[in-house]
Amino acid sequence: MTSGKSYSTEARLNSLINALGPYQPAAGGGGNGQRVTQLTSLTGQTIISTTPVNITGLSVPVTAGAYRVKAEIVLDVGAGGGAADFRFTGPAASTILMTLTCQQLNTSTVVITSVESNSAGYNSGFLATQVLGATFYLVQIWATFVFTAAGTLALQGAEGTSLDTWEIYPGSLWTVESVGQTS
Repeated sequence: MTSGKSYSTEARLNSLINALGPYQPAAGGGGNGQRVTQLTSLTGQTIISTTPVNITGLSVPVTAGAYRVKAEIVLDVGAGGGAADFRFTGPAASTILMTLTCQQLNTSTVVITSVESNSAGYNSGFLATQVLGATFYLVQIWATFVFTAAGTLALQGAEGTSLDTWEIYPGSLWTVESVGQTS
């Protein structure tokens, strides 16, 4: 026979969890380091156009406050080569710091490129790789934002040279985390 007391506690806890709704990063960069990790599409995504498109699965609501983002994107550049361009879109921000690193994966010679920006690649412009050969790459993007308004933070991709398409592989991801003290 089960105890009525433990069942009552479990029922109240489940009610509380359901009332809280879906998990989101802490509002206002509350300092508790809450984070959400999202995966890209399980079927991959081909980037065809020089016009940026949202990367499927990488979009999260944010409020005013500080956030840290780390994205790891595995991509395959088509036979014609090309450049992989990335852009964050989101609400107004007072601080924007971004770094992109691109590493070639299937070669005996390590090829690493790096780009840093404090504005290009946020709502306009791009964090762009150099022209890439037809092979696999790991792109890592680190960013810190201090938003002054609420909105949706998203990551977009575009083909930067019109040479060939590139594909985002399944399992690529990003983690968005609220950050504490901002002043």
